[in-house]
Amino acid sequence: MAEFVTNCDKVDYKINITDIEGITQGHIYRGSPVQNGSIVATLLNFNPAQNMASENGTLTSGSLEGPMKGMNISDLVDIMRNGNAYVNIHTERIPNGELRGQIMPTGQ
Repeated sequence: MAEFVTNCDKVDYKINITDIEGITQGHIYRGSPVQNGSIVATLLNFNPAQNMASENGTLTSGSLEGPMKGMNISDLVDIMRNGNAYVNIHTERIPNGELRGQIMPTGQ
């Protein structure tokens, strides 16, 4: 489960991952439900890998990377609200991503 709370200058997040082994990273990607996108923010980075994760964090404009580097956090919020962002959890077993979930506004 991942939960995001937004305001004009930051995105607070809470992520809880269970029943998956060897978690190495977690990212937000820019992409629709039917496309693979580019990393735009890092949520988790574990070395060594973890077998569960419960993390809280905050993203700001300075957290953005890849095609969104240098953009405002409001640009990330826009793609999240439009269903064009997803969370991908990477593991040792499947480095390109074992768990993927599209970010959708509450109520959808």
